[in-house]
Amino acid sequence: MNLFFDTSALVKYFYVEAGTEQVEKLIQNPQNTIWLKLNL
Repeated sequence: MNLFFDTSALVKYFYVEAGTEQVEKLIQNPQNTIWLKLNL
């Protein structure tokens, strides 16, 4: 599955807060492809 994360969602992978467990599962699933939207 293709998943799109903006930086506010991706921070949950590095900083424990509400939603961290769900984001970790999505990112670590080898069937998923992660795409990032960077706000520059």
